Amino acid sequence: MYERIIRVALADDHPLVMFALRDCMQRMPEFQVTSRCGNGTELLAALDREPAGIAITDFCMGRGDVSSDGFKPA
Repeated sequence: MYERIIRVALADDHPLVMFALRDCMQRMPEFQVTSRCGNGTELLAALDREPAGIAITDFCMGRGDVSSDGFKPA
């Protein structure tokens, strides 16, 4: 058994990518997916509720709320 579980928050606006990320993470017992979010705003709220050691996020989320993604066009 692993001494330390790494908590992971996932954020992506593409459901297929989210499914694949979650599936990959669940295959590794040292990682625990704590939240799955469809945009940056959801991710920030989820991290406020339940902190994670790692956040894996899409840099540019073009669907829905784009106000809190990694790319802010001018």
